[in-house]
Amino acid sequence: MQVGYDPRGCKAFFKKHRPAAPVIRQHIAATLARQLTHGLARVKRASRLPYAGQTVYECRVNPPTGPLRCAFVYSDTTVTVVWLSMTIQKDVFTADLERFLKPGGG
Repeated sequence: MQVGYDPRGCKAFFKKHRPAAPVIRQHIAATLARQLTHGLARVKRASRLPYAGQTVYECRVNPPTGPLRCAFVYSDTTVTVVWLSMTIQKDVFTADLERFLKPGGG
């Protein structure tokens, strides 16, 4: 499985957390791989708005730097992380994500 990151939604997050970025990326990849192999048991639909015509899902990732929420889309062998946030509260995370997903957002 390949994990890619949308620069519009992830660049600022990784810039802010630059020293921990490799560890965060590793935990995101491991969490998403585990979720996809176990049938998306702890994954929820993140928004009604699509990203590139695909449904956006979200899950919580717990790297050593602190918990974060990850919004992503996936196909057979590729996962694209659309948005990352340290905001754990679901409704606030969803509001931020939908602002990003709206045409002209981001």
